Amino acid sequence: MTAVNEKILLLKHRNNLLQGIYHLPEKKNEKKIGILLCNAGLTYNIGVGRLYVRLARALTKSGFHVLRFDPSGTGDSDGLFEKDLIDDLFYDIEQGIFVDDTLAMFDYFFRISPIKSIIIGGFCGGGNTALIAASHKRDKTIGIFTAGLPILDRGLDKQQMSFILPKDLAQYYKKTYLKKILNLQAWKRLFSGKSNFRLLLKVFMFKNHPRNEDNSFEFLSNKIPCVNALMVDSFCQVANKKIPVLFVYGTKDKANSIFKEYFLTTLLSSKGPYKDFYQYEKIENGDHNFSLPIAQQKVIEIIKDWTKKI
Repeated sequence: MTAVNEKILLLKHRNNLLQGIYHLPEKKNEKKIGILLCNAGLTYNIGVGRLYVRLARALTKSGFHVLRFDPSGTGDSDGLFEKDLIDDLFYDIEQGIFVDDTLAMFDYFFRISPIKSIIIGGFCGGGNTALIAASHKRDKTIGIFTAGLPILDRGLDKQQMSFILPKDLAQYYKKTYLKKILNLQAWKRLFSGKSNFRLLLKVFMFKNHPRNEDNSFEFLSNKIPCVNALMVDSFCQVANKKIPVLFVYGTKDKANSIFKEYFLTTLLSSKGPYKDFYQYEKIENGDHNFSLPIAQQKVIEIIKDWTKKI
C-alpha cells in the first residue's frame, strides 16, 4: 500500500485562519500543475461521503499537487456568516462569497509548491466558486471542472422561480400524469390534497423560453433571467481565453435537466461560440451528490481522464 503524503496548511487571510490539506505527488511522476478544490456549498473539505478526499488522492497518484481547503466560516477555518437562512447562504455562495478566500489560497498554492499553473474545480456551489475565481486568474488557470453545477439565480423571487421547469422534465411529468388520468387512486390523492398542485401547474402551464440565433451571454442574461448571470459571464471570460471547462452531472439530478435546457442548448450549442471549449459528461443514475459508490467512482474517473488532456 502506497503511503500518502499530506500536509495541513494554515493561511491567515483577512483576520481569519484558513485551514486546508495539501496532497503531494511522488517525485517520479510529479507534474508542475496544481489542482485546487472548492468546497460544495457549506460542506467542508472532505466532501460529501469523503468524495473530495478520494478525488484528491486519485489526482495525486496521477502526479498533480492537490489542495482542498475550508473557506471562512466552514469546516476548520475561522469566521462567521452574517446570514442565518440556508437559502440566503447558498445564494451568496453562488454569487461568489468564497471567491476572495479562494483567490488567496490560489496565490498561496504557488508560494508553497513548485507548480506553474492550476486546474480549479468543485461540486455544486464549488463549481460556481471555481468559475468565478478562474475568471480572475485566467493567466494561471489551465482548466476548470464542475459537477452538479447550479445555474439558476436564487435571487429571483419565489413567484418567478415557481414556474421554472426544464422542457424534458415538463414532458416527462405530463406523460406520467396523463397515464394516471383513469386511475381512481390518483384522483383520490388529488382531491385529498396529497398531490403536488404546484408541480401540476408547472407542467400544464409550461411554455418554452424564447431562443435566438446568437446564443450570446446578453441573450441568456436578458431574455432568460432565471440563469445566474455572474456564473455565465465568468464562463464566457474563461472560454474566451480558450480555457477548457468540464461539466459533469448525474442523470437523476434535476440540475442536469436545468443545465441542458437553459445552458447546453443555448450558449453551448453547436452553433454557439464556445462549442470547442467545454466537455459535458453525464453519469447514469447519479444524483446531485453522487451518493452511490459507483457514481462516486465514475465522477472521479471522468475528472481524472479529463485532466490528462490538459
